[in-house]
Parts: sequence; C-alpha cells; structure tokens
Amino acid sequence: MKTTKTILTIFISLLCLSAFTQVGNTKRTYHWYFGDKAGLDFSSGEPVEDTLGQMSIYSGCATISDTAGNLLMYTDGVLKVWNKSHQVMENGNNFNVESYPGSPWQSSVIVPQPGSDDIYYIFYVQSEMGKDFSGGGLYYAIVDMSYNGGLGKVTVKGVKLLTTYSEAIGAVHHRNGEDVWIMGHEIETNNFWAFLLTKFGITDTVVNAIGNFAETPVGAYGLRFSPNGKKMASSAYWVIDSDTTLTKLDTLHLFDFNNQTGVLSNPILLPDTLIFAYVFSPDNSKLYVNSYNYQNGMNYIEPWFHLYQYDISNNIQYDIIQSKNIVLSGDLSNDWEFSDMQIGADNKIYASRTFLDSLGVVSNPNEYGLACNVITGGIHLSNVCYTSLPNFISSYFNSDTTAFTIINTEELLKRLHYYAYPNPFVIETIINTENKQIEQYNLFDTKGCVISKELYKLNKSDSAYIFTNKNMKGGLYFFNGIFTNKEVFSIQLIIN
Repeated sequence: MKTTKTILTIFISLLCLSAFTQVGNTKRTYHWYFGDKAGLDFSSGEPVEDTLGQMSIYSGCATISDTAGNLLMYTDGVLKVWNKSHQVMENGNNFNVESYPGSPWQSSVIVPQPGSDDIYYIFYVQSEMGKDFSGGGLYYAIVDMSYNGGLGKVTVKGVKLLTTYSEAIGAVHHRNGEDVWIMGHEIETNNFWAFLLTKFGITDTVVNAIGNFAETPVGAYGLRFSPNGKKMASSAYWVIDSDTTLTKLDTLHLFDFNNQTGVLSNPILLPDTLIFAYVFSPDNSKLYVNSYNYQNGMNYIEPWFHLYQYDISNNIQYDIIQSKNIVLSGDLSNDWEFSDMQIGADNKIYASRTFLDSLGVVSNPNEYGLACNVITGGIHLSNVCYTSLPNFISSYFNSDTTAFTIINTEELLKRLHYYAYPNPFVIETIINTENKQIEQYNLFDTKGCVISKELYKLNKSDSAYIFTNKNMKGGLYFFNGIFTNKEVFSIQLIIN
C-alpha cells in the first residue's frame, strides 16, 4: 500500500509540473510562420524576422514550439504540416480528407495532449464555403513527435467532430491548468461547441446555445479567448443582399467563459461594428477591435478604418460600450488595414496588414487609450504577411495567477472515473467502470440519434467492459447509461 501511495504521489507531482509548464509558457509561441513564407522568432526576447518557413497560405495557420521554445511544427490547416526542419512531415500531405478550395480565417490550432511529451492534436477547419460546402466541418489529426528522430509523423488525420462548421476555432486551458478546451461554432445555429482534451483524449463536450449567430451565412467569423480564459469574443459574419446593401451588421459578442465547466454566459453585444480583427490585451483588461467605418450600407467613409479599444475590466455592459476609444484611424490609401491581431511572447500585440510586407504593433496594449501606442508599420518583413497570423492556445500568454489552479489529488482521482482507453480507437476500446455493473445503455451520435446495437458490441471483462466497433463510421459518439446502483454515467467515444 505504501508503494502504491508513493507512486500516486509521484504521478500527481509530475502532472502538476506539466500543468505549471503549460499555462503562461510563452516559449510555446516563440516561432511564427504565416502568409507567404513570412516568419518571426521571439527567442531573443524581441521579434526577429525568420525567412526559413516554407508555408504560403492566404489565411489561417498555426505553429507550436516545445516548452523550451524550440520549433516543433507549423501548418496551414488545409494541405500540409511542416516539421522543425521545414520539410513536410511524414504523412503530412493532403492534410484535409476532402478537396478544399481555400483557407478559413482561423484554420487550425495545435494542442499538446496533456500528460504527453510526444502527442499533439491539430484541430482544423473546413468551412470557408459555409453551409454550401459539403466537405465542411471540424476535424482533428494526431502528430507523434517520437517518429523520425524527433521530426514527427502524422499518425491520424481526418477525424470529424462536427459538420457544418464555421471559420472559428480557439483553445484555452481548463481551470486545472492541464487539460485544454477547444471551442468552435456550428453554422446556422447559435451553438458554440467546447471540446475538452485530456490525457485520455476528448472526454467532455459542452454545447452553448448563445448569441445571435444562427442567421449568418458562415456562422461565427473567428473567436478569441482572453489569456486568463475568463472571456471569449466572437463576431457574427455580415449579410449582404443582391444590391450590395448591408442588411445585417457584423456584430461582436463578448462572453464570460467558465474554464472549469466550458460554459459561455453573459453575452454583451458591441454594436455597429463591421469587424475584421480583434484580440484581448495580455493583462485581460482591454479588447482591441479593428472595424470598417461605413454609412448607407457598404459605402465606406473616411477614415475607412478604426482600431477601437474597449475597457473590459468592468463586467457591466453599459460601461464596456461607453469605454470605446479610437486608438488609431486610417484608410486604404495609406495601406493601413489590420486583418488579424495576435499577442506576442514580448506582451505586445502584432497585426497583419493585408498583402503588405510589414506588421502593425500595439506597443503597450495594457495601457488605456492612446498610451497603448499603435505603430502601423512597426515590423518589416521580407515577405508578404497576407491576412492571418498564427493561432495559439490563448492561455500560453496568461499572467493571471488566479485564473488556473494546479491539479489536485481529488480532481485527478475524479477524472480517472469512467473513461475509455484507447480513445480515439478504431476497433476496440476498454471502458473503465470501476467494477460497476451496467444495467442499461445506449450509444448516440452528435445529432442525438441512437446507434443500433447491431453496429457495435459490449462485453463485460473483469472490472471493465470491452467495446467493439463492428460497422460504425468514424466520428464522435456518446455512450450513456445507468449502473445497477442507479448512478448515471456518460463517456465519449471517438472512432477513427
């Protein structure tokens, strides 16, 4: 018994160390690759141009480094994933499972699997064409960095989590500082889906029906979490009818996010904003929003663009709306447009300038008003940046010590209850029930339809059950039931 307790203590300590090295570890974000082979390296403490990247992508992309700041991989989320030697990773070609015509504004995000030094999930989106694109959806691939001498290999790809998915994908750590929430939006609904990635795979899903996104043609046009995981912003794409009149404004929503439960709440609508980009300040007190300036539908007026700063330190809707400051204005004649914004490892905010060879910089983003000091062409590039910057887990930039807690024994033991391993799987997985007898059960798909028991088999074995896939398609399923002691359980199964 003493040996068992010692092993458990060591195990918990290692998990605590893992959590500590993830949240707030900006080294994970040191290397940026984006646009037409553009790149930045923050390893020295300030951004230095990096021209080694081989990716050329119009919109969304993602990169990730290890906990020491060494490049691991980057992807366009559309066709390819590259390794640290800037070569296409083994099995990293034809990244999407179906032919796809373009790249969403947020195409992908790379998430390390908790508890593993080698396994990385790449969540990626096929949805630029909106509801009319039959291959659209949210997918994930798995990369194992233990292959090819540390260069990695894509071992799984094309696992669909959702269909009819928008151009929005973001990630932030769970309250425990170890697991990670991946958030996105389902087209033609108000549903924001939050998937929780743990050491056992995706173990929880929360559907948030919130906001006014249902009538927009491509759903949410991106989303951002605050670094402390307490806020999320997302914009609803605008609608333009046949005579180019703007009939529905692109409106930005600010939500509270519970990083313990995955629940969104308290929607605050920031009105009259034709959104193009937005990001939180590193200290979570400000929201920066780039917006078109217009009148009478799509007729723009000078100046064409405003960069707004909202003070969100007060959670009262009226106060937030009234706090709106214009910190920069510009027009196309000055090539000013900011099409994406992202926090850097140096706690400044960087902005892409569409089809230009420089980035904008918000030098002091935690400061109020004009003291934030926006520089339109602060970083020169040898190559064009196009429209989007790399997507990261937002909490890599966190400095709020109250936002996340190190995992404790009680929570660890609680999470060990009722899980399937391996998960994802192809043919067979073991469902741990702690020797409890299942009295009734059903399997559901993501639409809530019951799956015929002729398509799978469940057999009791020792203290667990063996689930066998006989003829089911790959995807996300929910195995729900009740034990003989009348306790209800729910386990998510992912079939590759």
